Amino acid sequence: MLRKCFAVASILIPLLATAAQEIGFEERFAFAEDRAEALKELIPGTEDYYYYHVLHAQNRGQLEQVPALMQQWSKRHGETARYREMENRQALLNYPANHGRTLEYLRQRLGIRHDHQREQEQAPAQYPAVLDPARVSEEAFRRQALARHRDLSGFEDAGLRLMARAELTPEQRRDLLQRLPWADLDGVTALVIAELKERDSRGFGAFPIHHKLVRAQLDACRQALAGSERDLSGNEVFVAAYLARLAPSPDCDIGADNAARRAYLEAVHAFASTLPASQNELKALALYRLLDHERREGRYDAALFTAYLRLPRAMPYVREAYLARPEMAGHAARMNRSFKPAPLLASVGNDEPLVRDYLAHLLIAADDYRAYAEWLDDNYLKQVFAETKILAGVGDMERWYGLMPPAAYQALKERVDIELLPVNPLYFGACDKVALAVAVKNVAKLRVTVYDLDAFNYYREHGTEIAAGVDLDGCVPNHESVIEYKDVPPLRRHVEQISLPRIEAPGLYVVELLGNGVSSRALIRKGRLRCVERPG
Repeated sequence: MLRKCFAVASILIPLLATAAQEIGFEERFAFAEDRAEALKELIPGTEDYYYYHVLHAQNRGQLEQVPALMQQWSKRHGETARYREMENRQALLNYPANHGRTLEYLRQRLGIRHDHQREQEQAPAQYPAVLDPARVSEEAFRRQALARHRDLSGFEDAGLRLMARAELTPEQRRDLLQRLPWADLDGVTALVIAELKERDSRGFGAFPIHHKLVRAQLDACRQALAGSERDLSGNEVFVAAYLARLAPSPDCDIGADNAARRAYLEAVHAFASTLPASQNELKALALYRLLDHERREGRYDAALFTAYLRLPRAMPYVREAYLARPEMAGHAARMNRSFKPAPLLASVGNDEPLVRDYLAHLLIAADDYRAYAEWLDDNYLKQVFAETKILAGVGDMERWYGLMPPAAYQALKERVDIELLPVNPLYFGACDKVALAVAVKNVAKLRVTVYDLDAFNYYREHGTEIAAGVDLDGCVPNHESVIEYKDVPPLRRHVEQISLPRIEAPGLYVVELLGNGVSSRALIRKGRLRCVERPG
């Protein structure tokens, strides 16, 4: 009688399961002369793929192939209704080979019990007044939860702390990393490393806990996977997470604190320099920002500038032969990328003004330009070298004129410069004297106009920060003066310190410099107000 039930079950179970499937494939599979060929239509990894492969193996009596397929099925899709159906079918088909195992499976699945006893009068039971500590301990509950579930669904979030240093299966480890809300537990780093080393790992960033690791934990993960196929140095998500950890405290104003800004930029550069060529854009941007900070402090580091030029960058002034080298292929950095997790690492776009500024300072005392010929276009380098010498009035002018095309020389002669130099501070103290460093060329009379802005009304009306390009139409200047530069040739560029003694009181001022049809603006912030809050 039991064998007849098995035969009926083997026919009915697949027929009932097809109710939720697509009719077309079921008919092709059912009536196919070669069902193995029909199975090739299924996409590997889908639930249909495992369902029909298990069904085919059971129909052919190849029951030994089923456990491996069931394990992969459970790992990818969990114990779904169709999975339970095939598991029940496998247990019934295994009955001839192992009666006891099948019957025990049915008892557990159906909850069958044979412990009923005849009711009879008996003496009142004496219940214990104290619970057995061994049965209510953390370890006992942990064993009970693991025995009932394959994953950690038997644990509440508060109980996940108990599992951080426990021996876990890969499935349990993934479940723990997916749910774990804390990264400051002993053993978390080892769990992350072990999961990343798994062959079917989804990589760094697949779990929320990856984004909560502190800098030391990220260093440990990177070191553990260094040199392997899972090396994190080129992983974009890992690099972004590490950059976020390098960011200074929100209480630190790196816009005004030069020492803090330098320390931060040096840390970013030190990290970027350890990365592979695939991260050249980060390397170039970190070096650019550090070079820009250096010149704001009046320093021009030749070694740091040379390191920047060595990085391949897709810029017109870079020597094409250098970019064409085999080791540079595919690694040329574009300067239009931003790294949002890192402050100050915004897109640059065109870095040529900074390169020209550094060359102008480093070539002014040089006999030739060969020190930079390996990385820079020859025509560009010649012209910058000649311009530097001419504007400074150094050396043999005829020699420098010969390095420039006539049109470039004429354009240089007619060019007007009123350039606010990077060394000018972003903020002035409330009691500081205000002066601006300005590079001037081909300007005989420089008009200096000062506007005292009504910052309070501007903020109240617009609700935004004031920029140097603020509209001044209709505004009357508070002070005007004219500075004359006599006997200065049009080809000479000279740096002037323009003192502004009329700016005495704290506030916001716009200083406009106008000469020979060219103007420049500076926004002066004298004194600063910062909000300090103390709950009481």
